[in-house]
Amino acid sequence: MIGDNIITFEKITSTNDFVKENISNLQNETIVVSGVQTKGRGRSNHTWHSDEGNLYVSILLKDTDIEPFEHVINASVSLIRLLEKYNLEPVIKYPNDILIGHQKIAGILIERVISNQIDCVVGIGLNVNQVQFNMLGDKATSMKKRSGNRYDLDIVLSDLIKIYNEVLRKDLNSAFTDYKRLSYVIGKYVDFNHNRYIIKDVE
Repeated sequence: MIGDNIITFEKITSTNDFVKENISNLQNETIVVSGVQTKGRGRSNHTWHSDEGNLYVSILLKDTDIEPFEHVINASVSLIRLLEKYNLEPVIKYPNDILIGHQKIAGILIERVISNQIDCVVGIGLNVNQVQFNMLGDKATSMKKRSGNRYDLDIVLSDLIKIYNEVLRKDLNSAFTDYKRLSYVIGKYVDFNHNRYIIKDVE
């Protein structure tokens, strides 16, 4: 079960980078948490603005044969259930963003490390208590901005770990059903080569 070994920092460049740089010395299912990231990253090396008051977490899963997108599904559904627990109404923007309304509240970054085995780092950034997003403007939101309540980060982390373990204990089909049910893109129209299509499914 994840959560038995947690390493915490007040500030770090990136929790994912720390795990990758120290992977040989870390136990399987280690969680690394930081109050601030100075070089947080999202998909395609996009910058993740990692200000104080939010949750920045990386989970190490060693010797795993699970495909990266399956890790995205598990993490996405865990975040959805966490936010629903706090009476918020999130959706999943394929493949790895969590939105409330049209605003991003969380993101997931999956990175694999391949040597004599395949290890996976599941990075999660969740906006919790931040209310000003500067250049991001109205593209981002947070739990506090949505509810007006300030949250204890230790409690939010504890809830996330509990829910994540519950998701991991179930079969992937159950999580994938939730992933599609809460998809932001299914049913949306997209334009491609001067034609309009409707997205009916993700896989």
